[in-house]
Amino acid sequence: MQAAPLTGGFTTPATQSAQAFRAIMEAMAAGTPCVVADDGGMPDMIGADGDSAAGLVVSARKPSALADAVRSLATPEAWHTAAVNARQQFE
Repeated sequence: MQAAPLTGGFTTPATQSAQAFRAIMEAMAAGTPCVVADDGGMPDMIGADGDSAAGLVVSARKPSALADAVRSLATPEAWHTAAVNARQQFE
């Protein structure tokens, strides 16, 4: 099993930002799990409704939810699954 790297995740509390959308695409291309806000098309970008999610969706208005999501991706298994899904979705 692959260990989660120390800086192996991407988070954005931004909502409806063209720069955020591009950054999410770049993170996914690199196989990086993403934690995104629940506004706009960001949940769709990471496939949040399916088993092949490239990360997690959090409420844009709850900073504690962002922290909880990052912690839940800190396990090697969760990180690896989201990382593989991110890369596959980008391709």
